[in-house]
Amino acid sequence: MVAQPLVHVRARVEITAAVDIFVKKDDAESQRTPNAAKAGGDSYDRIDLTGEIKLHNYHDKPVKMEVVRYVLGNVDEAGADGTFKTINAREEGPQLLDGYPYWWHWYNWPYGWYHLNGIGRITWQFELPSGKGVTLPCKWHHFWQR
Repeated sequence: MVAQPLVHVRARVEITAAVDIFVKKDDAESQRTPNAAKAGGDSYDRIDLTGEIKLHNYHDKPVKMEVVRYVLGNVDEAGADGTFKTINAREEGPQLLDGYPYWWHWYNWPYGWYHLNGIGRITWQFELPSGKGVTLPCKWHHFWQR
């Protein structure tokens, strides 16, 4: 078996229309564990990911913030006083995610996806002082069929 390289993904995501709040999101695969789970006779790898959202308030006043992030999989940790919940992807996903992405229904999800994974919702609530920044870290994992 050939080892899979770790994947580092960077993305700019428009989270707010507030022009005085800088937002940067950065995610990376931190570990891959082969054959970590079995479902329906199939073997699944565990993919561990880390991510962070950085915000900086360039406004001249403090701003009350609520940051909500959804991840495919199971949340392990939400730093900076974040809270998290696993959402049932079949029952709650469309309502909480404002509908699935356009490709969700035609993608051939592996059999065990719904048995091993959910959708994680991470929430941070805080006041961001004027001229200050904050980093919101999180960790999650999902299982993917080999």
